[in-house]
Amino acid sequence: MDSQFEMKRILITGKTYPNPARKGVEVSCVGGVTEEGNWIRLFPIPFRLLADDKQFKKYDEIEVMAKKARSDQRPESYQVDPDSISVVRSMSSGGNKWNEVRERLLPLVSASMCVIQEQRKITRVTLGAFQPTGQIKLTIEATETDWTPEQLQKLVNYGMFDKIPQSTLEKVPYKFVYHFNCGTSECNGHNISCIDWEMCQT
Repeated sequence: MDSQFEMKRILITGKTYPNPARKGVEVSCVGGVTEEGNWIRLFPIPFRLLADDKQFKKYDEIEVMAKKARSDQRPESYQVDPDSISVVRSMSSGGNKWNEVRERLLPLVSASMCVIQEQRKITRVTLGAFQPTGQIKLTIEATETDWTPEQLQKLVNYGMFDKIPQSTLEKVPYKFVYHFNCGTSECNGHNISCIDWEMCQT
C-alpha cells in the first residue's frame, strides 16, 4: 500500500446519493469528523459495491486508510482504500452515542452560512455545519427521469471482484434546493442543493 496512506477514525456525518463516476461505476462523497475534531471529505466511495460489513450509516464511526487527495486542493479532501473500511462503532450499539455525537459536532457548528463562507477564504475548508435562522424554503424541481446511455454504461462497469448491487442505481428525477437567509443585513440569501442519500431515497 502507498506509504502516504494513514489510518483515520471518522464519525460519519453524511454521504451523497451515488452518481456515475468519470472512470466508471457509481460513487458517493462522504463527509465526517476526525478524532482530532477536523472536517474530512472521503471521495470516491463506491458505497453500494462495498461488502455488507463495510457499509456504514450516518453517525457510525469507521476506521479507514486514507491519504490527501492529489486532484482536489481542498485541505479536507482525502482519497481512501475502500477495502480498508471497518465500522468500529454503530449508532445501533447503544449507550450515550447521541451525547457523544453532540459533543463531537458542537465545537464545529458555525454561527451562519455567511460565517462559513468567510472562514473558507482563510482556511479553504469547504465543509461546515450551522443552524439556519428564520424561514427555510425547500423547492423540488423535476429533472431527467433516466440516465443517459453513457451514464448507464458506467453504472454496469463492474470489476471482476466487485460486489455487484442487486439492482441498477435508480435515477432521482428531482433536484432539491434549500433557500434561506442568515438574518443579517449583509446576507443576500443562500440557495443550497441537497444531494444527501437519505433525502434522495425519500
